[in-house]
Formats: sequence, C-alpha cells, structure tokens
Amino acid sequence: MSQDFHSVEDMWQSIKCAIDYAKNKYVPTRRTASRFTHPWITTKLRRLSKRKM
Repeated sequence: MSQDFHSVEDMWQSIKCAIDYAKNKYVPTRRTASRFTHPWITTKLRRLSKRKM
C-alpha cells in the first residue's frame, strides 16, 4: 500500500474495502446441491426423512 493515511480510521476503511472487494470477487455465492438429488428419493421419502420421530 502506498497510500498516506492520516488516521487509524483511514487505515481501517482501506483494509475493510480491500476485504470486501476480495470477498465479492473470490468467495462463491451459489449454494451447493441439495442432499436429496438422487432420482430414487421421492417427495414422500424426503418428507419422511425430515419428520422427527
């Protein structure tokens, strides 16, 4: 970093912006596939597996 900072607050804002930029650019935002994606798992079986016994 070649910026001149006048206060700790300026430094913190610079670091925070860099982290936010990296997070938005490199961290994936899509969710993974559902646990029940197998063709033999029917809606009925899914409901039964979610029911608490």
